[in-house]
Amino acid sequence: MNVSTEDFEIKSDRIALLYQDLLSGLLISLIASSGLAFGFIEESAYNDKLNWFIVMLSVLFLRFMDWCYWKKTKGRSELKRFQIDLYRFRVGSIVTAVVWCFYGVYFFDDMALIEFSTTIIILSSMAGGASTVLSADKITSISYSVILLLPISLVGLNSEQPHHYILGMLGLGFSGVMIISGLKSSRFTLQAIKIKHHNERLVQHQDELLHKINQHNEMLEQTVSLRTKEVVRISNIDPLTNLANRKSFSALLKNLIDTAKVEKQKMAVLFIDLDGFKAINDQNGHATGDIVLARVAQRISEITKDKYQVCRWGGDEFIVAMPNVSVSEASSFASELISEIKRPIDLSINSVGVGATVGVSIYPEHATTGDDLILLADTAMYEQKLVKNANVLVFNEQMRENLRYKNRLKTGLEKALVNNQIYVVYQPVVDGQTAKVTFCEALLRWRWGDESIPPDDFIPIAEQYGFIHEIGEWVLNQACKDATQWEIGDEVAISVNVSVAQIMSDDFVVVVQKAISRSGLSPQRLHLEITESLFVENIDKVVNVVRKLQDIGTKVSIDDFGTGFSSLALLQSLSADIVKIDKCFIKALEQGGKAIIQATQHIAQELNYDVVAEGVETMEQVKALNLLGIKNLQGFFFSQPLTYTELNEFMQTADKKRAQAN
Repeated sequence: MNVSTEDFEIKSDRIALLYQDLLSGLLISLIASSGLAFGFIEESAYNDKLNWFIVMLSVLFLRFMDWCYWKKTKGRSELKRFQIDLYRFRVGSIVTAVVWCFYGVYFFDDMALIEFSTTIIILSSMAGGASTVLSADKITSISYSVILLLPISLVGLNSEQPHHYILGMLGLGFSGVMIISGLKSSRFTLQAIKIKHHNERLVQHQDELLHKINQHNEMLEQTVSLRTKEVVRISNIDPLTNLANRKSFSALLKNLIDTAKVEKQKMAVLFIDLDGFKAINDQNGHATGDIVLARVAQRISEITKDKYQVCRWGGDEFIVAMPNVSVSEASSFASELISEIKRPIDLSINSVGVGATVGVSIYPEHATTGDDLILLADTAMYEQKLVKNANVLVFNEQMRENLRYKNRLKTGLEKALVNNQIYVVYQPVVDGQTAKVTFCEALLRWRWGDESIPPDDFIPIAEQYGFIHEIGEWVLNQACKDATQWEIGDEVAISVNVSVAQIMSDDFVVVVQKAISRSGLSPQRLHLEITESLFVENIDKVVNVVRKLQDIGTKVSIDDFGTGFSSLALLQSLSADIVKIDKCFIKALEQGGKAIIQATQHIAQELNYDVVAEGVETMEQVKALNLLGIKNLQGFFFSQPLTYTELNEFMQTADKKRAQAN
């Protein structure tokens, strides 16, 4: 609704409120003026009062005619007419007030005490009523009250009669009260009118939304009815997007490969994964997510124009098969798809947006079967997501080697625990002032035959295939057990890293409680490290789990702080215990890292967090961090990761390191 329309409706209601009460106001004025004109008859003033009454009757009659005219024309919706109506009403009210005022001033000298008191009472009563009855127009309300009371009050103040002076003072005070009351009543009435129209618009908007929802529900019912009648077709179609499902697409893809083989043509398979779809599902609900998927599917269908086969592979994943195209043509088309998909999607009450990342594989260059082509396109898509979303990547031989390597790691991880290949080492965190170990971080290692597999290689595989739950529980139990047996001090705590999959597990808190109970470790000596990227998954759930862990006595650290999702609001709501500054800021101390470290230290002090600097490798870094007030330091300058039996030897050399730092 635009502003002029809103002003139009408000003025219409103000005029209606004024004129609706006009007849009763005229009647009251008629009765009151009759009482004053004929209730106090004095021969000397009889003719003057009669003339005054005739004037009052004339004014009241003209205002009655004005009311009749308004009644007759109120159906006309013209903003200009409302303005004229308001001016007429103001003039009529002010003229009436002037006639009343004239009575009080003109006959003042001839009034006995009873008549003067009655006049003041009548004028005050009408002024009091006007502050409410005329509240739809601030100017009229205040003017009417002031004209009624102020002149006669001033005359009374100038009188030598004490009772005149007292009543004049009262009238003057009441005039001030009426001005304040008129202002408040006018504001209240205007606000009430605005609220009324606001509520009307809300109801209207709600009706429109309900109408749209009902229309959409009717469409869904019709769609369900049609699909029920087409059992054979449904078995090959994804019911949400109306695209080919996985089963039917696999058959279609096999036929396309057979044709390409006979005609010696290339064929491209595009694996499309939506970016940001999970956030829409979490924030808006699965019903909205389904609508988004259907719209995306529609856009993909429209841009392919029946030239290519399209499939919803599952969840927010789609596949396009493109016969007889080159690599460059497939890449170019994939870029067009991304641009089309990321256009805003309008819903009933808002709009949302998703992106898309596309992986491409080529027949027969990369693979000769449908399953392999899909797997390789999926691999390329995943590799691209690790670098940058909303882009296209064509499968290459390096990815094939990486895929073989990951499959090999997957096979090895399946039996790594059983074969005692998984073990834990500990890297101390040192108090920079005393050189004492404050706690140790447990680090997972895997020795497979003669190979030491880097954690960055095998932990993502463990998370992807679900091994992380069993491995993570083993690490937690082993670390708690070792912490109760080492000889570096009963007060030294143990810190264990927690993965996304672990903390999202519903039984994680129970797993922690069992590890503490089995080992006999004090809960206060157990720190659980959470990387800040965890909070992208589900902030509310992570915060809830953190609080449950703190309730049982454990401490929580935010690892790699400053490299991803950090925010002051998150730190404040999380109420963690320790912040670990990422090593990239320590390495860049002289290139801007110092300012970030100082800011982190200040924030941590305000929120009562401890701070740990990771990746300390040089004496210069130690001295700089000491000057910045960072108490806890961790890195190769102090120690490589150690077995728990090697920690005692480290304690003997820690004092020497401290002496060098000083």
